[in-house]
Amino acid sequence: MTDTTTPDPVIALSTLQFAWGGLVDAEPADDLIHLVRRVRVGTPDPTLCDIDRFAPGGPGWSVGGGVTGPNYRHIACEGCGGVAAGEYPGLPVEGHVGAVEIRAALGRRGS
Repeated sequence: MTDTTTPDPVIALSTLQFAWGGLVDAEPADDLIHLVRRVRVGTPDPTLCDIDRFAPGGPGWSVGGGVTGPNYRHIACEGCGGVAAGEYPGLPVEGHVGAVEIRAALGRRGS
């Protein structure tokens, strides 16, 4: 995948979870944790697996955060993982929800 929309250099990858509902009643759209490119200011692009998170009618999303608790699973998106491994092998993976799972799938260390 060629990055054609990000004007600034990519400095990190951030986790992203899609969810339906609001701040209090959010439910994950699925168990997948995706990755987005982080630049100096923001995360302007689609997910690494090319989901347009800005498309109308789609679920909401949280960069770095998401729905968590004892009954929720967080599974690394294989598509995002493949792009991260191939195009961004040295970048850190940041986020509170799903970062541990994504790092493990990529074989990366981090806190």
